[in-house]
Amino acid sequence: MINLTTGKTAWNKEITAKADVAVTRYAVLVSDPGAGTLKAYKPDSGNQILDAKTTSDVLGIGPDGLMISRGRTIGFLPYT
Repeated sequence: MINLTTGKTAWNKEITAKADVAVTRYAVLVSDPGAGTLKAYKPDSGNQILDAKTTSDVLGIGPDGLMISRGRTIGFLPYT
């Protein structure tokens, strides 16, 4: 993650080449379908705030956690 104010690296994490990454104001999400994991990190520090074993789709992202779905089932995953 690059700090756009300073232009320097703020933090970094190693992820697999097939992982999907989404950057939001609340979390940086890393979904790895091959491993069946979903992780979230604080955008400013890179501290991990979620580590879930799931292949669910993310429906929404908020300040306290994620709304996920799989088929017709919807759930909430809170950040730690």
